Amino acid sequence: MRYTIFLVLAALCLLFSSCGSDEPEKPNILFITTDYQAWEDIPAESDFLNMPAIEKLSKEGIVMSNHYCVAPICMPSRYTIVSGRYPSYHKKWDNGGGWLPDGTPVLMEELKKVGYYTVGIGKMHFSPWERMAGYDVRIIAEGKKNGARDTLLQDDYAKFLKTAGLTRWDYLKLQKSSPIFGLYDWPFEDSLYQDYYIGEQSLRFIEKDSLPEPFFMWVSFVGPHNPWDPPKRYADYYRNMEFPGARYYDGELESKPPDHTRTRYNYTGQLPKYMESVPNEVDSILHLIRSSHYGNLTLIDEQIGRILESLKERGLDGNTLVAFSSDHGSHLGDHESIHKGTHYERSAHVPMIVWFPKYIKPAIVNGFSSHVDIMPTLLKLAGADVPESLPGYDLWPLMTGKVDQVQDHVFNEIRYSYSIITNNYKLGISPKDSSGDFYDRRNDPDELNNLYENSRYKYQIDSLLSVLIESRPWLEEGWPYQFE
Repeated sequence: MRYTIFLVLAALCLLFSSCGSDEPEKPNILFITTDYQAWEDIPAESDFLNMPAIEKLSKEGIVMSNHYCVAPICMPSRYTIVSGRYPSYHKKWDNGGGWLPDGTPVLMEELKKVGYYTVGIGKMHFSPWERMAGYDVRIIAEGKKNGARDTLLQDDYAKFLKTAGLTRWDYLKLQKSSPIFGLYDWPFEDSLYQDYYIGEQSLRFIEKDSLPEPFFMWVSFVGPHNPWDPPKRYADYYRNMEFPGARYYDGELESKPPDHTRTRYNYTGQLPKYMESVPNEVDSILHLIRSSHYGNLTLIDEQIGRILESLKERGLDGNTLVAFSSDHGSHLGDHESIHKGTHYERSAHVPMIVWFPKYIKPAIVNGFSSHVDIMPTLLKLAGADVPESLPGYDLWPLMTGKVDQVQDHVFNEIRYSYSIITNNYKLGISPKDSSGDFYDRRNDPDELNNLYENSRYKYQIDSLLSVLIESRPWLEEGWPYQFE
């Protein structure tokens, strides 16, 4: 009789595959991202935000509090996510054409090799835009875009708008007619808004009776990227609210690397130029922009809530790992800048929340992690081979509390500049114009005072520079910096 019971228990263990194990076997993976969302744009860090779905994931999952995107511009960051490599490998230093080097393992392709059904919904920002990149299915919504020529982009969202008699230009033209460039209220039905469309398409896939398992589904929302255009009620929720303003001081960029000034003007440059013409209105303008930014996040959060509820209704929540992050943040006025492209916290420090209650307990993890760690972590969980050449780490031991940290620093590479970030310091170097910046994060958490040429910090700068050069030998020719 005991032997029979043993056989039954053994069979049950094999059936459910998690008996006696703290690691899942080929879980479904739902990867959700936004575009332009910084670490501080989640309720766990800023409690004024109305984002109940993300708050639920945070309270029931793992919050990686020191997660960095490492390549804070759309295409470089997304190429890093799908390849597990830095821009110095994939050569995508900024937005523009081209794909990964030949022979580069791609996340979706590697998952397919071990039986995953792969679905991409929303913005991928690949080149060309319709590239499948290992997906079995793509529903393509390539972003809000910025000009009339973007009407030529006939992705799935454009075709959806056409059924309503609209094109992207019908809303994008409102950027110029608005008193503040790029800031306006969505004038059409909520169901026509791109992030609502992405949420709706995600639900349709999850609710399919024939949805294969295991699946990898990347749901990539296009907001809160500019234009800042959520339906009025979402922005209104924040417009009369007091919340932290931008971190900057007048003339700050004069003490920073020249490329930081270039990023101020290289994208929708008319906005910072307008703000310069009305210096007394800058803070109120930034408040309005941030209100719409947060409003778009609340709208997206509603879509995430619908997706999570659908997982539960279909009985998929028990074996589905949900990971939430963003491709990068945006300055929104910090350091006299609006958009992205630097190693500052609002640009490079992004959310990373992992929810899988069956296997991981709620916690805030302070160890460093970054986007190069996403691919090795997911491949390991999926039972796929992890290419030895990947520079990132498997984060499962960190998420399950087996270790406190897997690394004590992260790197950032963007626009041919390099940075190293630790708990205490942040060092950036820009070989193209022989400049750099260095911050004592303990005494200057807002990164306002560039100490790169301060002799008191020579030891710290040299130490971090040596780590940077050791990991990137092509920098070994030396680095010219002068002290006071």
